[in-house]
Amino acid sequence: MSESSYPYAFGRVRAMETGLIDSAQIKRMVDARTAQDALKTLTETSYGSYLPEKPDIPDIEKALLEELRKTYEIVRKISPQSEITDLFELKYDIHNLKILLKSEITGTAFDDLLIPLGKEGPENLKAALEGDFKAIPPDIAQLVVAARRIYEETKDFQKVQFFLDREHARLMHRGFLKIPFMNQFHTMKIDLENIRNAVRTHRVGIPFEDVFLPGGSYDLRFFTDFKDQPAEYFMEKTRNRDFAGVVSEGLARYQETGSLSQFEKNTDDFLMNHMKKAKFYSLSIEPVAGYLFAKEREVCILRQILIAKMKNIDVTERISDVYE
Repeated sequence: MSESSYPYAFGRVRAMETGLIDSAQIKRMVDARTAQDALKTLTETSYGSYLPEKPDIPDIEKALLEELRKTYEIVRKISPQSEITDLFELKYDIHNLKILLKSEITGTAFDDLLIPLGKEGPENLKAALEGDFKAIPPDIAQLVVAARRIYEETKDFQKVQFFLDREHARLMHRGFLKIPFMNQFHTMKIDLENIRNAVRTHRVGIPFEDVFLPGGSYDLRFFTDFKDQPAEYFMEKTRNRDFAGVVSEGLARYQETGSLSQFEKNTDDFLMNHMKKAKFYSLSIEPVAGYLFAKEREVCILRQILIAKMKNIDVTERISDVYE
């Protein structure tokens, strides 16, 4: 059976799902007295082979990224629709492109901030920035050219970052259009990110137009119609949406505390609950996409717990749901 057939991919993903960290393991790590106690749980998983005896934060980050690298290596081999699963790696290419462009502009190397992931990877992006545009696909090459032009015109690197964020959202939206399940996921994700960003920009006085992401169900005007009370506005305008609870609870907490952490946690849980439905699909790309999302979320949760433990920060109320 071909490694890129739907039946093979479905079976392989089902087997890999058994290796995902479950909520009981997460709870043990959260409840652990020290970072070393939390790491004992992690050493019992697939991450353990990448960890030294007494890891520090860089060791933990390296282990998490190595597990992700291994995951993407497998998925590239088994994915029946690589054009869909490749999209999950795009965020790393966009991140690395930002870092490399900043290095180019400032004349300072930021290689320690590069992430060794992505469909193109840091080396191909470096080659393109040095003139070998054949090292990367035309879509990404066009981003390089446009980003350089924006900086030349504005001398404002933040505008370059905003541009790349918008293009990331646009490429994801375009890629997921033909997969209704993924298109719905991405549309809701963008809506919630835009709502969060509208609240943030209102608070700090940045024009929302600069950070608006395309691909959601609301146009730009929706986010600029409120006057002085964005929380009340968005709670009212989204009360009939599937994510109404995310907005109402998250923004109510924001009004009390000035923090969007509850909104962000609710968003993570809502999107996870949507992606869990991928398990009910069989001979299609959804289970592979669901597993990738689950693995990415797992890494985020582990990073959050372990770094918090090392810094003596309580994260009991901040940990999102896992894929089970």
